[in-house]
Amino acid sequence: MRLTLLGLAIATLALGARARAQVPAQTPAQVPGRPDIGQPSTDVEAQPAPLPPPPPPEASPDGGVVPAPPPAPPPGPPLGSPPIPPAETPIVSPNPPPPPPPTEEPEKSDKPEVTVESAKHGAVSDDDETETHEIAPRPSAKGDPFGDEPELGPKFHGFQFRLLLQTRYTYQFDDKNPLKDNGFSLNRAFLRGSAHPYKWLSAKLLVDFAEFAYSNPQQALKQVYGEIRPYKRLEFTVGLFKRLYGLVELLPIAEYEFADTGVIDSLIKDVQFGGRDVGVMSRIDPLPKRRWLHVYLAAYGGAGEGADVTGTTGTTHNGPDYAAPSLLLEGRLESRPVKHLMLGATGAWRPQSAVDADTVPYAQVTTGKAVAVDATISNRLLVVRGEWLWGDRTDVLTRGDALTYMGAWGMAAVRVAVDGVVIMPAVRFEWLNDDLQHPEGDRYIFTGALNVDVARQLRFLFDYSNYLMRPGGYAISKVQGVFNNSFDQFVVQLQLKI
Repeated sequence: MRLTLLGLAIATLALGARARAQVPAQTPAQVPGRPDIGQPSTDVEAQPAPLPPPPPPEASPDGGVVPAPPPAPPPGPPLGSPPIPPAETPIVSPNPPPPPPPTEEPEKSDKPEVTVESAKHGAVSDDDETETHEIAPRPSAKGDPFGDEPELGPKFHGFQFRLLLQTRYTYQFDDKNPLKDNGFSLNRAFLRGSAHPYKWLSAKLLVDFAEFAYSNPQQALKQVYGEIRPYKRLEFTVGLFKRLYGLVELLPIAEYEFADTGVIDSLIKDVQFGGRDVGVMSRIDPLPKRRWLHVYLAAYGGAGEGADVTGTTGTTHNGPDYAAPSLLLEGRLESRPVKHLMLGATGAWRPQSAVDADTVPYAQVTTGKAVAVDATISNRLLVVRGEWLWGDRTDVLTRGDALTYMGAWGMAAVRVAVDGVVIMPAVRFEWLNDDLQHPEGDRYIFTGALNVDVARQLRFLFDYSNYLMRPGGYAISKVQGVFNNSFDQFVVQLQLKI
């Protein structure tokens, strides 16, 4: 009996050990009821174990290497993952589709725009792009005739040439005027060359070939100057260019609304506060916005020794515009405080006189001073401009008993585009008293003009002016370009600008 019970116990123990050997060992996270502290969450799927490295190649009996078996395929996705659809085979056409047509650039029209060149690239268009939609020609301190010269230099690099041709027909209705010269004439034939090798350096050369046609070659060179801009707010100009005095002198003649610049412009050239001269000029923009204030300071010297010509009659002075070889200091303040408004003030002072035998009589001047203020209001369709001037009569040959002069002028123009053609009617009034010490020096000019821009490069100008002397007055001075009799004048001009 005892042996039987002992055998049953041994058999039971053997069967239990065999069953435990067949069950795999559980990790602590898999043991029911045991917390999984420090173990990863059971919700995360277990990553498949890395594949074992392939066995090393075995040597074959003949000394070769038995090729290794192919690698095992990668494991499939875990159980329960959605099936991955097979990739679609792209359909390749035997004829590839044609490339898209190239984009065509819009054709550039030759018809003029409502804005003018000097409004887009004018002297003070540096930081106010909203004011480019204007018709008022912007003044240039150097007096560039094309109106495309910003104070910071041209908008191109390399070399550039431009042509301005003005041919006109003039008719004066007063047969008693001895200065009458009716008929056709070549008013201007400008050729300008520009060079801009660096961003901070540029130069310009302007020649008027019309002077050669009328046997005046010594005055054919109108401008030649260089511009140096070491900083954005600082610029230096040196060479032959316009003086700062007189707003009309600084406006681009290619954009000017009338046939003639007026009697005041003729007088300030004769007293040599306006016109062209050789010198040096600086421009400074001191305020946070540059358009708020431009300060111009210039010194001129009447071309110096380069204008002295030695001939059989001795040494004479024949500089640009017959400028006197004496020091002339000028300054100008220019500001655009608000949109569409420009204000300017100019002063001139000649501390030295040029009265000697070596200077031709019409170039001799004495010491003197002059001032001027101007204002311009302009927008897309309208421009109103005016200036007041006062100064000493420094011209020795033609002033007579006159000591000072005073004058003022104003103009208005409207610009309208009709079927691609720009039509701009304009009116002007001008008053000059070239002798404030006597009552006979008053002169008046009333002008009406019509500008028709058929294309951006082609303009027709029709100008009718009434030149009126003060009733009962007479001329006591004979200034070149200043009329001494009343008359009417009609001008038709064709202008080509390339």
